[in-house]
Amino acid sequence: MKTSLLTLKLFFLFLITQAQNSTLIDFKTIGNLNPNSFDVIRNDAGSLRIAGVTSGSTNVSLNSGVSTILSAHTNQDMFWIDADYFLQNTNSANFIEGTNYDFVREVEILKSPASGALMGMNSNGGVLNINTNTVNIPTPFGIIYDVDVNSFVRAWKTFSASVNFSLSDVKSSGTDYFIGASWGGSFQNGTSNFTSQGSSDGIIARGGFAGTNFQWAGRISAPGFNYVDKIWYDEDHNELYAVCQLFSSGDYHLGASSTPVSTAGPSNNVMLMKLNASNGTLLDHTMFYSTNHINVSGVFTTDNSVYVGVNINGNVFTQSPSTTINRIGSSDQAVLKFNRQLDFESSFVSGTNSIDVANRFRKARFGNSDRLVLTGFYSFDNTGTGGSFNQQASVLVLDENLNLIDSLVFGHSGYEAAYDADVDQSGFLYVVGGFNDTASFDPSGRGIYVVSQGAFDAFIAKFNAMSLGTFDESSIDRLFMLSPNPAKEHFTMEVFLPGSQMFRLEIYSQHGSLVHSEELTATDHLKKNIGIKSYSPGIYIVQVRTEDAHYTRKLLVMN
Repeated sequence: MKTSLLTLKLFFLFLITQAQNSTLIDFKTIGNLNPNSFDVIRNDAGSLRIAGVTSGSTNVSLNSGVSTILSAHTNQDMFWIDADYFLQNTNSANFIEGTNYDFVREVEILKSPASGALMGMNSNGGVLNINTNTVNIPTPFGIIYDVDVNSFVRAWKTFSASVNFSLSDVKSSGTDYFIGASWGGSFQNGTSNFTSQGSSDGIIARGGFAGTNFQWAGRISAPGFNYVDKIWYDEDHNELYAVCQLFSSGDYHLGASSTPVSTAGPSNNVMLMKLNASNGTLLDHTMFYSTNHINVSGVFTTDNSVYVGVNINGNVFTQSPSTTINRIGSSDQAVLKFNRQLDFESSFVSGTNSIDVANRFRKARFGNSDRLVLTGFYSFDNTGTGGSFNQQASVLVLDENLNLIDSLVFGHSGYEAAYDADVDQSGFLYVVGGFNDTASFDPSGRGIYVVSQGAFDAFIAKFNAMSLGTFDESSIDRLFMLSPNPAKEHFTMEVFLPGSQMFRLEIYSQHGSLVHSEELTATDHLKKNIGIKSYSPGIYIVQVRTEDAHYTRKLLVMN
């Protein structure tokens, strides 16, 4: 297979966002809120809800105003609330009262029997107050909640081990739950007892809230530290996908049977597994590894493909087929695409010369299309000396072929990071994340600034996503087209404008330099061939400007 490698630079991202004129509609900042524990997710009805964890008494500021909301019951509590309600109101939100150092790992919208969510978290233990129930759990544990739309807990499950239990991901089949986790020592679920082979082992399991035992539990056992990063439930194919970190070769245990799983490289091995969701049988698996650490940001499927989001600190080597994916900076955001047989097909890599991280990789429904969304941050040297770095929040949107469709970058003098993003049924983009010092959530640079209340605060920002080409390209498609794209020696531009209109054609390099400019006239339709043989490979911005509007397309020039 031919590997597709797309490279983005930070200055290019700024150019895209300015060209697309993404509109900031509203935002709130939340002091004393753990920004790592902040999720936004779209339910089947198309509306968005957010979940997070408070820390003590929490204040919320709306633009320049401050009002008290989200007063926590204990040290840290979880909340689950409608996103627009949270933005527009200063009334108290509903809470699930937590314990010490709670950390939301994943929020999954329940498909049935009623609307609500499956929320998974880790805690250091303590007294847990759930509705009118008090549960004392003295050791570190993981817990999952079945929560209705009013934050009332309908059911819950707790998990703990003799050394440690760390819940990494949770998914819902509607009536049952799936978990991905790691543990050390001994772990008991009902009458099932497990003992880790290494310092920590990974576990993938399916269970129900009504019973005490897992319906099935698959364990990834090997010497050293091994754990499950992310899981994905494919309802249409009744398959469960898991991405696991392996320290060394070992086995996948399911009941009395075991299947050997061998690492592909000397270190930093990642295994992508496909399981039968009904019984946990291992259907297929593949490996990839890196010369440095890999962090997994997400996994999901479409009709024909499997996607894994990773942060890479070195080159990545796939197993089947054998392929090298080159790193750009010291830490890059990347997506690996596999077919349903888990053969590697292509990759997307985005980075600068510094540290760039995707905190979340998810599938989102934009209009009638599935899109791939990377939310995270880009770091850049603001002095040119290597001694001072700023960090700005980023949202990248890809199509199923790993083409960059659009991007959103915002920030100011401090550190901003996006932790999750999704689009509601009306086409509005919601981004949640964290910041410190002075921040701006407006990509247009209008100077709307907020100063953090604490050492690190959380935010939720709402954007008019319809202004991005990603979310409704149909009108632009009819007005302005480029082909072929990618292009090598030339491309054809077609412009459709009513009547006779004069317009300016401008092409910018990824460095922001103007490389082509001319005035043209279109009488309803203009088709023009443009030579690019002298252009260096990379991404270019092609703009058509009339008196009343301007339209922007991205052109990828290849060797």
